[in-house]
Amino acid sequence: YCYDLRRELKLLDLKYGGERENRVDVAVVGAGYSGVELAANLSETLRKIGRKRNPSEQQREVGISLIHRGDTILPAATDFNRENASSALKEAGVTVVTGASVKSVRDVGEKSALVAVTRDGREAEYHADLILWTAGARPAGAVLDSPGLPKDGRGRIITGSTLRMRGNAAGGGAAVFAIGDAGRSAQDAPPSNAQGAIQQAGIAAWNVLVALDAGGRTKPVLKPLKYRYMDLGEMLTLGGSDATVNSLGGLVRLDGAAASIFRRLVYNVRMPTTGQTVRASVSATASKLGNKKRG
Repeated sequence: YCYDLRRELKLLDLKYGGERENRVDVAVVGAGYSGVELAANLSETLRKIGRKRNPSEQQREVGISLIHRGDTILPAATDFNRENASSALKEAGVTVVTGASVKSVRDVGEKSALVAVTRDGREAEYHADLILWTAGARPAGAVLDSPGLPKDGRGRIITGSTLRMRGNAAGGGAAVFAIGDAGRSAQDAPPSNAQGAIQQAGIAAWNVLVALDAGGRTKPVLKPLKYRYMDLGEMLTLGGSDATVNSLGGLVRLDGAAASIFRRLVYNVRMPTTGQTVRASVSATASKLGNKKRG
């Protein structure tokens, strides 16, 4: 999807060319982690695409609207990160609309008109060249659509503490495990994010090995591991060299450039292979140097 978005943004730039009076408007629906990070980065990204194509181009006017059904942005985030994100969105010129749901979208000339309605019935219209939907999350995949699987209200497979599908006990046929946003532990309901999925991956891999080893054995040698989510904190990118980090129960709190560097280092370290770590580090360094040169 990131490549699709990049293509759409480049098409918008080509559509309006270097004419500064042609304002680019984008509406982002949903102010969870994805929506906030997207809105905070979009304004700079659109301007950067234009400067890369034509360095002499004047800074284009960009309008970003972030529309959220809840009362506050980032409802699951810490207060520290929520406050930093709010400040970053304000500085980036993002219009934040809370307590409003999308009612309809229609075409009006070259743009689309998104109609949002508040809880008291008031309607507001937002014109946009591009509408990005980040509200809600539902796991996708043909396997998840199979009948008979025990699933919760969000379509996730319900598992036990070993991440094995509920009702799929040892000796009950093929072992089925579910992790990430495809699974929900009956004993625990950790957030469906990359942090949780990475922690689950090692547990699930070991337990798959246990299930294979147990085949045909009266007394299995290997024992399955139980999964317990470890909250290591949260990190958000807020555009350019800006970010916010709240980790280890609030013991580590960073914002601005320091948080951006810390976040990049953490992601590089967590890459699965050494080669990917090196490529990610080189890519990040090249990007920073490129930004300084253009600046």
